Amino acid sequence: MLSSITWEIRWFQEGQIPSEVEHWFKEDCLGNLDSSPETRIDRYLFLPEYKTVNLKLREENLELKTLQAQLEERQFAQGCWHGKIEQWTKWVYRDLTQQKIIPIQVARQRPWLSIYKKRQQRYYKNISAEITQLCFGNSLWWSLAFEMANIESQQYSDFCEGVELFSQFYPGSCLSREQSYSYPYWLSQLDSQTTLCQT
Repeated sequence: MLSSITWEIRWFQEGQIPSEVEHWFKEDCLGNLDSSPETRIDRYLFLPEYKTVNLKLREENLELKTLQAQLEERQFAQGCWHGKIEQWTKWVYRDLTQQKIIPIQVARQRPWLSIYKKRQQRYYKNISAEITQLCFGNSLWWSLAFEMANIESQQYSDFCEGVELFSQFYPGSCLSREQSYSYPYWLSQLDSQTTLCQT
C-alpha cells in the first residue's frame, strides 16, 4: 500500500475542452509537458451521499481518497480563476481486494461508474497540472486541476504561487467557485444508470 497527502484545486465544465484552452495547455502553459495524452477508463464506486470519499479502480490499482480539510477559497489569473483548495489523503492498493476497505456487500450492491478520460499533464516545481476530457454516457465534461503531493516537505505558499504562475496567459472563459469541486461531488451529479461512453 502506498499513501500520500495532497493539496488540490480543481474545476469542472460541461462540454469539450475549448480549442484555445487545449492549445494554451500544450504550447503556452508553464512547466514540462508529458509527451502524449493518457487515455484510460476509470471505474468509480457510486456513493452520491458521500462527497468526501472517492474509491476507484484505475488500471491494476484500487485507489481510495478522503477529504481531510477544505483550506480556503482563492483567486488566480487576476480574478479569472476562483476556486477551493482542499487537502486530501490517498491510499493505493495493488492487490485489488476492495473488501479490505469497504464491506463486500456494499461493493456488490452499489454501481460502479465507468468514466472515459483523456488526460494531459504538465509539471513545475513539485506541482502537477492536468487537463482532462471526461465522458460518461452521452455527457462530455472537462476538468482543469493542480496538485502538490508529499506536502509534509512543501510550503503551502509555494503551491499557491505555482498555481498563479500556471494561470498566466490562460485564454479561456473564467473558472468560477461554483465550478470548483472534487471528483466525488462531480460523480454525485451523474446518473448511475447511464451507459458507458462510446469512444
